[in-house]
Amino acid sequence: MVLSKADRDKRRALARKMKIQFNLKVTPDMEFQERFQQIKAIGNVKFAEYRTEIEFDPQDEPWRDTIQERARDIQKEVKRCSKDRANESELRFAVERLIFLRFRLDIVW
Repeated sequence: MVLSKADRDKRRALARKMKIQFNLKVTPDMEFQERFQQIKAIGNVKFAEYRTEIEFDPQDEPWRDTIQERARDIQKEVKRCSKDRANESELRFAVERLIFLRFRLDIVW
């Protein structure tokens, strides 16, 4: 989207009025560096590797057997929402039901 000079000026004026500032020179505190590294590591996990390597008891943890299948379902739903240009609340409504399904299956009495 290309804005005209007048629109850019209006947005800058509004940002000044609302006291919105962008400080692009900020670096994260050292205490967060490890957390950011962990997040990057999660981002590098390939779908084919996304499964549980730990032995499990299907009776107590039935959800572990279907981790990749559930991830694939979530991925399809996100793609559909993206294609439909869904807003955040629509996306959350569509995806949260799939994510929270795991908690229903996990309860063992």
